Formats: sequence, C-alpha cells, structure tokens
Amino acid sequence: MPRARDLWSGVHAPLARALVWCGWEVEVFDIQLNAEDDLSTEEGQSRAMAGGDKIDAWCMAIDCRSLSRARAIKRRGAEASRELRDEKHPWGIPNLSEEERKMVEEANRGVKFTGTVMKKGGEAGAAAILENPRGSWLWDLETKVEGFEDYDFASCAWDGDRAKKERVRSNVTEMEYVVAECVHMH
Repeated sequence: MPRARDLWSGVHAPLARALVWCGWEVEVFDIQLNAEDDLSTEEGQSRAMAGGDKIDAWCMAIDCRSLSRARAIKRRGAEASRELRDEKHPWGIPNLSEEERKMVEEANRGVKFTGTVMKKGGEAGAAAILENPRGSWLWDLETKVEGFEDYDFASCAWDGDRAKKERVRSNVTEMEYVVAECVHMH
C-alpha cells in the first residue's frame, strides 16, 4: 500500500481523504488537529520527517495567511489587512507588530521546511507536491528545488467554488494535467 504524508492538511484534510479513498495510507500533520504537529517548530518538523524514508508522497499546502499578496489589496468597505511582505522584504517587512512578526516568523520556518521536505523527498525517490495561491510570496522564497516544476491552474476549472489562481510545485511530471484556466463567467 502506498504511503503519503499530508503536511498542513487542514482540519478536513481533503487531499488525505481522496488518497485514502484511492487506497493510500495517509498520515496528516496540522496544528489544528494536534498541537504537537506545529510544523514551524523543530519538534513538529522532526515528527513529520520521522520514518520519512518509507513515504511515497509528500503533500504540502502551507498556510498562506502571511504569504498572500492579497493582503496589499485595498478593499472598499472592509478593514484593510496590513501587508506583511514586499518585494524588498519577502521574508517580512520591518516594524511589524509582535503578533504579525510571530506569524511571519512561523511561516518563514515552515517555508524553509517545505524546501527541505521537497529536496529530501525527491532525493529518496518520493513524489513531493507543494500547493499555494499563484501570487503567494512562497514562490519567491526557498522552495525552488532542482527537478521540480510549477503547474498553474484555476480552482474553478477543477470544481472549486471560485476562480482562485493556484500553483503546484512538484517533481511529478503528470501534474501537467492539472494545468487549466478558468473559462467561466464569475
């Protein structure tokens, strides 16, 4: 039976559920499900990597709250969210509040971990898949690994609720089949 680890799986773990339905054994790691699965900490990362040589696929969808460029968009009638990163400071702008700084630092540790997982997983012959919005700062940080390609798609092209532009970085060439743009009127 093939084995996968779904990192930052989310509470409902939809990818893990789909893989189980297809006959995979899947372990999920998400702080929302288990406090020990905080993948921004060395302890959580060690737990996730333990026995990693027996894993056939690594799936990652890191929390994009502090990585989103959408934070810079001014929205009429809504309280503006503050930009936490910019072109000059992709790892975090100076003078963040204590709460913002903590969120950015946690995300940065997670970003570095995704690069490690992709590199080690790829070297061991495992599939590795990293997903985030197409405009995420994630793609400008330390997630570029030799042998991995980017595949862009719109969520609604795959029955998503909205035309969210997504990107997958993977060493699985068959991911080219997810490439699709929105053809709907939203």
